Amino acid sequence: ARLTLLRPLLRHSIAALWLWTCVASLFLWPIADSLALVDRVGLTGVLAVAALVSAALWDGVLGLALAVRWRPVLIGGLMVATMAVFTALISIGLPEYWLHPFGPVSKNIPLTVAILMMMALER
Repeated sequence: ARLTLLRPLLRHSIAALWLWTCVASLFLWPIADSLALVDRVGLTGVLAVAALVSAALWDGVLGLALAVRWRPVLIGGLMVATMAVFTALISIGLPEYWLHPFGPVSKNIPLTVAILMMMALER
């Protein structure tokens, strides 16, 4: 019963994070910097741009779907799978990001737990 008020807050905060990554990736972060990172995991040229835009739009679709509560358990599973793929790619191509003091990769661990909790509360 105490989680009743936290359930929508958890879902909306996760959705907001995914929507923010979409907006930041597409409009706020310098594209050249993003392409330099994508290059380090093996994608260059048009393929790199397509991957970057596709990944950002995918984040936005997942965030929007969760925000409107469209199949939140399915969307949560897709979010966890997406983070697993990105974490694997970063671990291989940019392993130093595990050591970054802001924790851009290590934050995936508690975020995964939060998404799993959200999924459990939505069932």
